[in-house]
Amino acid sequence: MKPILEVKDLRVTYPGQTKLFWGSASDSIAVRGISFKVHSNQVFALVGESGSGKSSTGRALVGLVPAAGGEAWFRPSEARIQADARLAALMGRFGRDGALNLLTLPAKEWKPLRPLVSLIFQDSRAALNPRMKVGDSIAEPLLIHRRERGSALQEQVRLLMEKVELDPSLASRLPAKLSGGQRQRACIARALALGPELVICDEMVSALDVLVQNRILSLLTMLQKEAGTSFLFITHDLAIVSGFADCTAVMKSGRLLEVGETPQVFQAPEHEYTRTLLDSVPRLNP
Repeated sequence: MKPILEVKDLRVTYPGQTKLFWGSASDSIAVRGISFKVHSNQVFALVGESGSGKSSTGRALVGLVPAAGGEAWFRPSEARIQADARLAALMGRFGRDGALNLLTLPAKEWKPLRPLVSLIFQDSRAALNPRMKVGDSIAEPLLIHRRERGSALQEQVRLLMEKVELDPSLASRLPAKLSGGQRQRACIARALALGPELVICDEMVSALDVLVQNRILSLLTMLQKEAGTSFLFITHDLAIVSGFADCTAVMKSGRLLEVGETPQVFQAPEHEYTRTLLDSVPRLNP
């Protein structure tokens, strides 16, 4: 079976801000030609230290930053293509072999894809509009893409909040009145509102304490099994992915150093940097 996402030689650069002594600015290279595959119903973890290019990878895949080169082929399911005339038209214009290259798709053509590819940000406080009630933030994708209104919309919001184990009575509150874990659950509910086939999680639990992290990861595991959603899980913490991800890729300085099934990466790491990351994981002293 072909992967839902196939990334080939992805490169991301940022314009240089600091001029060199001869007067020209040097571009900053964030991602240096990486390739990987995410299969359907799989959790693929992208792990590396700060500045390794993980977040730039995720943002490039959803069109938030331009890619300097490469390809990222996303394959929607046949059921979704047949059910959505706009998506079918998009596939007819830009598709190849049942896939779309996310890196070259014009920005104005992304709307039919937004229900299929979601991004969950690290900072839930910044991701939610501070002046918008939590329930309204969760409802926004449904308003934009499905144009639901009234009691049907409110019922969908209630069901989404219950799905992520968030009390529906919190729908009328502003984000500032929620805890970090509650805000992140609201972000998850919003990301899942339209039934995405691929969710990119960018350091989404790094700002939470360990207990809340575990609850959020357990929630994602349950949702993934129920809906068959694929996850690209970006994190700097190798310990988080050990019992969560099916496949793990280790990234450093914009390059992928090692890719493999998670048990293999943990039990028999091939690269010295991976061994260093594993050695840095805190362990209880018996």
